[in-house]
Amino acid sequence: MKKAFLWASRILIVSMLVTAFPYTISGQQKEKKPQDRLLHVKLFLHKDSVVEGYLMNFVNHGGMYNKSQINTNDSLIRLKPLDAKLFAKDQRYNFRDIDSIYTWFETMPDACLKWVPMRTNMAYGHEDPMIPDHLVMLAQVFQGRHVVGYMGLDEVLGKRIYYRTKDMDHAKAIHRASGKLTEKRKGTLREEFSNLPEMVNYIDSLGKVDLNETPLDILKKLDSVLDGKP
Repeated sequence: MKKAFLWASRILIVSMLVTAFPYTISGQQKEKKPQDRLLHVKLFLHKDSVVEGYLMNFVNHGGMYNKSQINTNDSLIRLKPLDAKLFAKDQRYNFRDIDSIYTWFETMPDACLKWVPMRTNMAYGHEDPMIPDHLVMLAQVFQGRHVVGYMGLDEVLGKRIYYRTKDMDHAKAIHRASGKLTEKRKGTLREEFSNLPEMVNYIDSLGKVDLNETPLDILKKLDSVLDGKP
């Protein structure tokens, strides 16, 4: 799962560059060699249909909390079909029509990352909820028996780790994907898991750089704690 986290971080950066420096792909280019700059994308739609192509915009669009700062295109996935002709129009799919997305570089097909659009609370602990009225595209970086972990990027809030259990209807932020663990953040983590004493003890034992070096360990611990909960 550490590899999934590293690939999520890299793809967040690369897909932003795709948005900033778009270029056209032709069928002839595709046949010559695998793409190593554009992400190969497979979309699974709610109507049981599958669409495949190359990503032509930042996959994490729609991630910003303040919707007034994004436009209608930010909740869309734009892709170029694999067999598209030169200057062909991109296909567009709204987040609400997407069940999940898989992305990979053709030169590294084993480094496949799953994305899921969902309702997201970007606030920590018992802070006032920050749940946008639009779906946010999150990269899945951990899969346990009880917990699924995600990473998302907000242009203001930065990269955050989120979790979701089976009884939650949205993903919840727990910490930044990088940076030191401050006493303030330890406090919000204690609030988040105040009903799980074992988690609180675990949080108290964390050093300032632990979450920075192993950001998914807290999700593994939570999954383990919930595994033993009656």
